[in-house]
Amino acid sequence: MSDPMPISQVFSQLEQHYGRFIWWPESDPYRIIVGAILVQNTNWRNAHKAIDNLGDNLASATIPTRHCRGLLSAISSL
Repeated sequence: MSDPMPISQVFSQLEQHYGRFIWWPESDPYRIIVGAILVQNTNWRNAHKAIDNLGDNLASATIPTRHCRGLLSAISSL
């Protein structure tokens, strides 16, 4: 039995065969984290709507300053 292939090599081979795959439609790491959390309870379309509702307030510096009801309203008004 041969040694298992490292995941990085598997990914590289898949990328060579299928081309570069953009796995998340955001570039900002914080927005990716928030989107990943939100999508656990819904589909991506609704998670994306919640991210859009949060708008410019979706930043690591601003989220902690927002009132819980405001966050809940932005996230759940889908």
